[in-house]
Amino acid sequence: ADGENLKAVVDGYTWTYRVKNGEAEIVAEKDGKFTCAVSPNPTGRVAIPSALGGAKVTRIGQAAFKSCKGMISVTIPPDVKNIGGWAFEGCSGLTSVEIPDGVKTIEGCTFWGCGGLKSITIPPSVTTISDAAFGYCGSLTSMAIPPTVKELRTQVFFGCGRLKSVTISASVEKIGWAAFVYSGELREINVDPQNKWFTSVGGALYTKDLTELVACPNALTSLTIPPSVRKLRDAAIISCGKLEALTIPEGVTDIGWQAIKDCNSLKSVTIPSTVKNIAAIAFCNCRSLTSVTI
Repeated sequence: ADGENLKAVVDGYTWTYRVKNGEAEIVAEKDGKFTCAVSPNPTGRVAIPSALGGAKVTRIGQAAFKSCKGMISVTIPPDVKNIGGWAFEGCSGLTSVEIPDGVKTIEGCTFWGCGGLKSITIPPSVTTISDAAFGYCGSLTSMAIPPTVKELRTQVFFGCGRLKSVTISASVEKIGWAAFVYSGELREINVDPQNKWFTSVGGALYTKDLTELVACPNALTSLTIPPSVRKLRDAAIISCGKLEALTIPEGVTDIGWQAIKDCNSLKSVTIPSTVKNIAAIAFCNCRSLTSVTI
């Protein structure tokens, strides 16, 4: 019956799935708990079946392959339209994934902790990359956002330690706070000149009208904010551990929540006379900070 957990053996693995409206979803949930949807835990190069029990596979459920550390690569069948959150969380041996065209959203924490992931193909069907989707993907060195993506949510690239560059396409309209937090080698956030919502100056990310600082790449050693800027967004300069020189211009009125948190090399800051609000923990854990002029 629709909604019941079923099992099928394919290529020596026992797959757990559900059928709804004639389509199959690979599931890891049982009695409210999540365990790997495949038994035994898959290893090496894994091809997800295109059909289970005669029903084509269209969805990979939440946490379906969580902590399957032995997988090197995974082939996702072309009919899959949805990949649930945490689907590949902790698959630390995974080095490559190709997402099929038709998937619209990369859900939250889908690839969290995939430390070996070096390359990933995001198809042009994707419009949203959700919270922390690539968190702690420590082997990623670059990422180009496809031209269909409209939204990057919170902490998308959290802890991507080797990420050196990100290219924001012309279509991106929304970027969540701390999207690039704790990515210590990130040197530049590039923006397509045709983008109507964002722009890049000196590698840092601003709103198109240059009135808000959105994000600062974590590897910068100095940052001079343009004089047109009025606001440092929440977590705008967070975890810039190499930042030694910061110039906040007259005209800035708001310094956001966690805006300059964990900038461990920053020794002094001058807050201009136009600033009216410094939000909570704005300078938290700036351990080298010895001089603040307000």
